[in-house]
Amino acid sequence: MKKELSFLPTDRYRYDFNICTPSNGFAQIDTSQDASYYGTWANPFTFVIYNYCEGDITKTICEDAKEFAAELRKTKKWEEERNEGKFFIDCLCVDRIEKEFRNHGLGDLFHESSKYKLTFRETDEGYCRVYYDFKKNKSKALYCWQSEGRNAFEFYRCSLDEGEPDYPVSPDIFSFPELPADERPDSMINLLKEYLEEKNPQHTNNGNNTTLATDEVYRGKIRELNDSFRKHENFGGRVVLTSGVANLEGEEIRDIYKHVISFDDFNEKNDPHGEHDFGAFENKGSKFFWKIDYYDKNDMESGSEDPSNPEKTCRVLTVMFASEY
Repeated sequence: MKKELSFLPTDRYRYDFNICTPSNGFAQIDTSQDASYYGTWANPFTFVIYNYCEGDITKTICEDAKEFAAELRKTKKWEEERNEGKFFIDCLCVDRIEKEFRNHGLGDLFHESSKYKLTFRETDEGYCRVYYDFKKNKSKALYCWQSEGRNAFEFYRCSLDEGEPDYPVSPDIFSFPELPADERPDSMINLLKEYLEEKNPQHTNNGNNTTLATDEVYRGKIRELNDSFRKHENFGGRVVLTSGVANLEGEEIRDIYKHVISFDDFNEKNDPHGEHDFGAFENKGSKFFWKIDYYDKNDMESGSEDPSNPEKTCRVLTVMFASEY
């Protein structure tokens, strides 16, 4: 094994978008320390591991697959013991990279589930709601089941401050905890349990086709997936910088990506379908676009047949100069 140490006053995004990309065979290693100043990437084809920490760069070059696997498990143990944190391999929807990690016996290091885990928060009997929290790193969100009548519920994303339902989303992309016991037969908890046991609430499956309850639910699900992916709340795709953006200095790339993450100026002109898949902004006098495309998760060439289904779709977020569009 060989280690190469260097220093570069930049941030992790130069590695995310230029050096340690899926096209170069790299997967991201998700840890509790991840931030603009910290990141880890691993390549199961070349047995190379990069770590970036506040400008300090460690490139570990392993001799073979066995040494590569041992080094990753050693790092995992360190993360869990020192930081009491997570350590997962994120292949960014690239099957060939995932397959190679599995060939090295590292399949147990992948995320336990592609669904987003929720935690039970509380019930509101007055407004007939059951609330859940979603937390990932510094990101927070609030969801609820809203009763629409006897044995009828709708799942919503809610405002964090008031807890009011904002728009419906599909519950299929979430992993729900077991609801607490409640002795009252007509409590929201027990009514929701009864509903969930009897129905698949947002859509019904007919062969390989999904019949969505309403167009708004369908668009709401796509919108929710696009927003959470763009804001790094999930790992449902990859980010691509055009050559013009990739050649900028690291600090400017960071500023541009902050604009992408915080963008919320959606209207009928730039978002006619309500999917939050495009945005435009200015930075230092230049105009930039970002857009999200939906690809079939299996081949990454054809378009996804159902962008509302994260099991079938890999999202690609492209950031570019407006002149490159």
